[in-house]
Amino acid sequence: MAVFRFDPCGIICIILTYLAVFYADYAVVEWMVIPTMSQSLWGAFNVVCFNTIVFLLIMAHLRAVFSDPGIVPFPDNNLDFSDMHSGGAGSPVNKEDWTVCSRCETYRPPRAHHCRICRRCVRRMDHHCPWIHTVLLLIESILFGVFVIAIMCDQFQAILSDETAIEHLQKKGPHRPRKPKMALLSEVFGRGSPLLWIFPCQSPPRNIENLASYEV
Repeated sequence: MAVFRFDPCGIICIILTYLAVFYADYAVVEWMVIPTMSQSLWGAFNVVCFNTIVFLLIMAHLRAVFSDPGIVPFPDNNLDFSDMHSGGAGSPVNKEDWTVCSRCETYRPPRAHHCRICRRCVRRMDHHCPWIHTVLLLIESILFGVFVIAIMCDQFQAILSDETAIEHLQKKGPHRPRKPKMALLSEVFGRGSPLLWIFPCQSPPRNIENLASYEV
Protein backbone atom coordinates (compact mmCIF):
# COMPACT_ATOMS: atom_id res chain seq x y z
CA MET A 1 0.00 0.00 0.00
CA ALA A 2 1.41 3.36 -1.03
CA VAL A 3 1.67 5.91 1.77
CA PHE A 4 2.58 9.57 1.35
CA ARG A 5 2.30 12.44 3.80
CA PHE A 6 2.25 16.07 2.67
CA ASP A 7 4.87 17.23 5.16
CA PRO A 8 6.72 20.37 3.93
CA CYS A 9 10.05 19.37 5.50
CA GLY A 10 9.95 15.92 3.92
CA ILE A 11 8.99 17.26 0.50
CA ILE A 12 11.84 19.81 0.60
CA CYS A 13 14.29 17.05 1.56
CA ILE A 14 13.08 14.88 -1.32
CA ILE A 15 13.58 17.76 -3.78
CA LEU A 16 17.09 18.44 -2.43
CA THR A 17 17.92 14.73 -2.69
CA TYR A 18 16.98 14.49 -6.36
CA LEU A 19 18.68 17.78 -7.19
CA ALA A 20 21.89 16.38 -5.69
CA VAL A 21 21.51 13.09 -7.59
CA PHE A 22 20.90 14.77 -10.96
CA TYR A 23 23.77 17.21 -10.39
CA ALA A 24 26.08 14.29 -9.57
CA ASP A 25 24.99 12.57 -12.77
CA TYR A 26 25.72 15.72 -14.78
CA ALA A 27 29.11 16.26 -13.10
CA VAL A 28 30.28 12.68 -13.59
CA VAL A 29 29.24 12.46 -17.25
CA GLU A 30 30.14 16.00 -18.34
CA TRP A 31 33.33 16.62 -16.34
CA MET A 32 34.76 13.17 -15.59
CA VAL A 33 33.81 10.72 -18.34
CA ILE A 34 33.62 12.90 -21.47
CA PRO A 35 36.96 14.76 -20.96
CA THR A 36 38.90 11.57 -20.18
CA MET A 37 37.20 8.66 -21.99
CA SER A 38 35.13 10.17 -24.79
CA GLN A 39 37.17 8.39 -27.49
CA SER A 40 36.83 4.88 -26.08
CA LEU A 41 34.12 2.37 -25.35
CA TRP A 42 35.00 2.65 -21.67
CA GLY A 43 33.36 6.07 -21.67
CA ALA A 44 30.03 4.72 -22.90
CA PHE A 45 30.34 1.75 -20.54
CA ASN A 46 30.91 4.02 -17.53
CA VAL A 47 28.02 6.29 -18.51
CA VAL A 48 25.66 3.32 -18.82
CA CYS A 49 26.84 1.81 -15.53
CA PHE A 50 26.61 5.09 -13.62
CA ASN A 51 23.16 5.93 -14.95
CA THR A 52 22.01 2.40 -14.15
CA ILE A 53 23.13 2.95 -10.57
CA VAL A 54 21.36 6.33 -10.52
CA PHE A 55 18.18 4.69 -11.82
CA LEU A 56 18.34 1.97 -9.16
CA LEU A 57 19.04 4.61 -6.51
CA ILE A 58 15.98 6.62 -7.54
CA MET A 59 13.77 3.53 -7.66
CA ALA A 60 14.96 2.40 -4.22
CA HIS A 61 14.42 5.88 -2.80
CA LEU A 62 10.93 6.14 -4.31
CA ARG A 63 10.01 2.74 -2.89
CA ALA A 64 11.22 3.87 0.53
CA VAL A 65 9.24 7.13 0.21
CA PHE A 66 5.95 5.52 -0.82
CA SER A 67 6.18 2.22 1.08
CA ASP A 68 4.06 1.49 4.11
CA PRO A 69 6.38 1.85 7.14
CA GLY A 70 4.15 -0.45 9.19
CA ILE A 71 1.17 1.74 10.02
CA VAL A 72 -1.16 0.06 12.49
CA PRO A 73 -4.55 -0.26 10.72
CA PHE A 74 -7.73 1.08 12.24
CA PRO A 75 -10.27 -1.51 13.37
CA ASP A 76 -13.21 -2.23 11.11
CA ASN A 77 -15.66 -1.28 13.85
CA ASN A 78 -15.45 1.79 16.06
CA LEU A 79 -14.32 0.86 19.56
CA ASP A 80 -15.17 2.67 22.77
CA PHE A 81 -12.00 3.61 24.68
CA SER A 82 -13.56 6.23 26.93
CA ASP A 83 -12.87 4.15 30.02
CA MET A 84 -9.17 3.88 29.11
CA HIS A 85 -8.39 7.55 28.44
CA SER A 86 -7.74 8.09 32.13
CA GLY A 87 -5.03 5.42 32.04
CA GLY A 88 -2.77 7.25 29.57
CA ALA A 89 -1.72 6.63 25.99
CA GLY A 90 0.30 3.54 26.75
CA SER A 91 -2.05 1.63 29.03
CA PRO A 92 -1.59 -2.15 28.67
CA VAL A 93 -4.75 -4.02 27.72
CA ASN A 94 -3.63 -7.66 28.02
CA LYS A 95 -0.75 -9.89 28.93
CA GLU A 96 0.80 -9.70 25.45
CA ASP A 97 1.69 -6.03 26.14
CA TRP A 98 -0.63 -4.62 23.52
CA THR A 99 -1.50 -1.02 24.30
CA VAL A 100 -4.17 1.50 23.38
CA CYS A 101 -3.26 4.74 21.62
CA SER A 102 -5.43 7.57 22.92
CA ARG A 103 -4.85 9.58 19.72
CA CYS A 104 -5.63 6.87 17.16
CA GLU A 105 -8.08 5.18 19.52
CA THR A 106 -6.99 1.74 18.41
CA TYR A 107 -5.04 -1.23 19.72
CA ARG A 108 -1.37 -1.33 18.82
CA PRO A 109 1.14 -4.21 19.08
CA PRO A 110 4.25 -4.17 21.26
CA ARG A 111 7.02 -1.71 20.28
CA ALA A 112 4.55 0.36 18.24
CA HIS A 113 4.60 4.11 18.84
CA HIS A 114 2.56 7.07 17.68
CA CYS A 115 4.33 9.21 15.05
CA ARG A 116 3.28 12.83 15.48
CA ILE A 117 4.21 13.63 11.84
CA CYS A 118 2.36 10.71 10.24
CA ARG A 119 -0.36 11.05 12.90
CA ARG A 120 -0.62 7.27 13.05
CA CYS A 121 0.84 4.46 15.13
CA VAL A 122 3.76 2.65 13.47
CA ARG A 123 5.07 -0.84 14.26
CA ARG A 124 8.67 -1.01 15.51
CA MET A 125 9.10 2.72 14.95
CA ASP A 126 12.65 4.08 15.10
CA HIS A 127 12.20 7.70 14.02
CA HIS A 128 10.76 9.81 11.23
CA CYS A 129 13.42 10.44 8.56
CA PRO A 130 12.67 13.54 6.42
CA TRP A 131 15.07 12.39 3.67
CA ILE A 132 12.80 9.48 2.79
CA HIS A 133 9.69 11.30 4.05
CA THR A 134 8.59 8.42 6.23
CA VAL A 135 9.45 6.45 9.34
CA LEU A 136 12.90 4.84 9.40
CA LEU A 137 12.81 1.19 10.39
CA LEU A 138 15.52 -1.31 11.21
CA ILE A 139 16.33 -2.41 7.64
CA GLU A 140 16.70 1.19 6.45
CA SER A 141 19.05 1.83 9.38
CA ILE A 142 21.23 -1.12 8.34
CA LEU A 143 21.34 0.00 4.70
CA PHE A 144 22.20 3.55 5.72
CA GLY A 145 24.98 2.19 7.93
CA VAL A 146 26.41 0.24 4.97
CA PHE A 147 26.25 3.44 2.90
CA VAL A 148 28.13 5.42 5.57
CA ILE A 149 30.81 2.71 5.87
CA ALA A 150 31.28 2.62 2.08
CA ILE A 151 31.65 6.41 1.93
CA MET A 152 34.10 6.31 4.85
CA CYS A 153 36.29 3.72 3.09
CA ASP A 154 36.22 5.78 -0.11
CA GLN A 155 37.27 8.94 1.72
CA PHE A 156 40.07 7.19 3.60
CA GLN A 157 41.38 5.86 0.28
CA ALA A 158 41.32 9.38 -1.18
CA ILE A 159 43.14 10.81 1.86
CA LEU A 160 45.84 8.13 1.99
CA SER A 161 46.50 8.23 -1.76
CA ASP A 162 46.45 12.07 -1.73
CA GLU A 163 44.56 11.96 -5.01
CA THR A 164 40.99 12.83 -5.92
CA ALA A 165 38.84 10.72 -8.23
CA ILE A 166 39.17 13.28 -11.03
CA GLU A 167 42.98 13.36 -10.67
CA HIS A 168 43.02 9.55 -10.82
CA LEU A 169 41.00 9.54 -14.05
CA GLN A 170 43.22 12.19 -15.62
CA LYS A 171 46.26 9.92 -15.02
CA LYS A 172 48.70 12.82 -14.82
CA GLY A 173 50.66 11.23 -12.03
CA PRO A 174 51.46 12.75 -8.64
CA HIS A 175 51.92 16.52 -8.80
CA ARG A 176 52.56 16.96 -5.07
CA PRO A 177 55.47 15.59 -3.04
CA ARG A 178 54.68 12.33 -1.32
CA LYS A 179 53.93 12.60 2.39
CA PRO A 180 53.71 9.99 5.14
CA LYS A 181 50.27 8.53 5.73
CA MET A 182 50.07 9.96 9.25
CA ALA A 183 50.93 13.42 7.92
CA LEU A 184 48.06 13.18 5.43
CA LEU A 185 45.64 12.08 8.13
CA SER A 186 46.83 14.86 10.45
CA GLU A 187 46.17 17.47 7.76
CA VAL A 188 42.55 16.32 7.64
CA PHE A 189 41.79 15.44 11.26
CA GLY A 190 44.13 17.83 13.07
CA ARG A 191 47.21 17.67 15.24
CA GLY A 192 47.67 15.61 18.34
CA SER A 193 46.97 12.02 19.18
CA PRO A 194 44.73 10.03 16.81
CA LEU A 195 42.53 9.29 19.83
CA LEU A 196 41.54 12.97 19.86
CA TRP A 197 40.41 12.97 16.22
CA ILE A 198 36.95 11.65 17.10
CA PHE A 199 36.31 14.52 19.53
CA PRO A 200 34.97 17.84 18.17
CA CYS A 201 37.60 19.89 19.97
CA GLN A 202 39.61 22.73 18.50
CA SER A 203 42.82 24.30 19.79
CA PRO A 204 44.49 27.46 18.45
CA PRO A 205 47.42 26.78 16.10
CA ARG A 206 50.89 27.15 17.57
CA ASN A 207 52.31 28.48 14.37
CA ILE A 208 50.21 30.41 11.88
CA GLU A 209 52.46 29.21 9.05
CA ASN A 210 51.21 25.65 9.60
CA LEU A 211 47.83 26.70 8.26
CA ALA A 212 49.28 26.87 4.75
CA SER A 213 51.08 23.53 4.96
CA TYR A 214 48.82 21.87 2.39
CA GLU A 215 49.84 22.51 -1.18
CA VAL A 216 47.20 22.43 -3.91
